[in-house]
Amino acid sequence: MDSRNSWPEVKRINNYAAFSGCLAMVIRGLGYLVVTWSTVVLLGGFVSLLQKKDFFALTIITFIQIAGVVDNLAGDKWNSAARSASGLNAVAAVFARNRQDSATPSANILRLVVSVKQILGWIVSLLQQAVYIALFLFGAFYVILWGLYSAAGISLLRLKRHDYGDADGDPSKANMNLALDVLYKIVVVQCAILLYRRIINALVEKRLVTEVAEAYGFKGPTVTLVEDYMKETRRGCAKNPSFAKGRNLVTYAVDLMGPDKSPADYASGLTILSTIFGPLCRVKVKPSKFQEQRGIIRYLILYAPSSHIFRLLLVLSNPRSSPYGSERPETQIITSQLRETRKHAANMVLHLADGVSVEQLPQVIQCISSLISTFKEHQRFFFHTQ
Repeated sequence: MDSRNSWPEVKRINNYAAFSGCLAMVIRGLGYLVVTWSTVVLLGGFVSLLQKKDFFALTIITFIQIAGVVDNLAGDKWNSAARSASGLNAVAAVFARNRQDSATPSANILRLVVSVKQILGWIVSLLQQAVYIALFLFGAFYVILWGLYSAAGISLLRLKRHDYGDADGDPSKANMNLALDVLYKIVVVQCAILLYRRIINALVEKRLVTEVAEAYGFKGPTVTLVEDYMKETRRGCAKNPSFAKGRNLVTYAVDLMGPDKSPADYASGLTILSTIFGPLCRVKVKPSKFQEQRGIIRYLILYAPSSHIFRLLLVLSNPRSSPYGSERPETQIITSQLRETRKHAANMVLHLADGVSVEQLPQVIQCISSLISTFKEHQRFFFHTQ
């Protein structure tokens, strides 16, 4: 048995995210079943026997289920809507080129009249497109977020009334009535599972984040880092429940400190690792607590291919060096955050100093010397101001 399974985030957050991901897979699987059952069995086999009420109910439920099954395509719809503005700009450029072809007085008057008509036409067209896009987006959001509840309401109403039509001894109608009952009940069960999943998410997530944060010592704003880990793990498990396998706060933090990440992500990952390490004095008092996590951090930062992280730690913890990300003003860390980041970086360097290679030892000595001299300068300044 892997000892990492007893880590607070693995035992609580990962297991919960995997369970939530299994529920999401069941919901999607029932959605595929409903679409197949309604299109192949009912609309395909009994379409001539269906009453209008059941025909429209099946059509609405099928559209809602398809939207729920392929809701990952919503991003493409957003991109298509955004590209429509570029298309309008291209059309305007064509008209602009045509207006520049002639410069005679009569052509200028004609160009003015045509321009006014074109502008009015563009305004009307833009208003129409804005209305269409607003209606489409409202409908898409409603179907994706609340469509399954509407489908369940329709199903419950049809099950309650149960006015599918008398079979009159016709075996085809008897089979159709049974097939309708099965479909409507599947939709109700699917909605019940969805409602259960959302209630569990609302009640459990905050408590799990608090427990893991207290176990590691996250306080104040740093608790949001555990919450971000929770959200990312749950989103990944919603697509594949095995996403949580081998995942923990240490690997999550190291990924945030990768070379392709932003300075803000690097600072978040650094805060997580430094919090897990804790102050150096506390580690000496309780060396056994989180010892396995600290060993993995040492390996990932000092010896694994991600050893570039330690070089950045040396730069960031040195008070006389330029902060990571300062070459990009749009991503520069503000002063208070930079001060906290330097503190965490210095804490990490002190923890990892005894395991560095011979090549890195001069840089570590220089970094620690800078920290000591900076501390003495602040100490002298403090006593002079008293």
